[in-house]
Amino acid sequence: MIEIRVEKRLPGFTLAVSLLTEGGITVFFGKSGAGKTLTLRAIAGLLRPDCGVIRIGGRTVYDHEHRINLPARERRIGY
Repeated sequence: MIEIRVEKRLPGFTLAVSLLTEGGITVFFGKSGAGKTLTLRAIAGLLRPDCGVIRIGGRTVYDHEHRINLPARERRIGY
């Protein structure tokens, strides 16, 4: 399960992501510049959102309000 509710402000653009998966395979697709790579970087811990929450497998890896931001190496994403 992946739960994402985050925002990242960039010059001229604010990425707002709201996603809840219940398992299986998740695919990100969209136009160039839509925020696919930014979303994946936030999940992996390579990009810090400005606000919101990211939970992976029921474990909170990022929570702006509670000041939780696990380093990328502790998220165990991609292996």
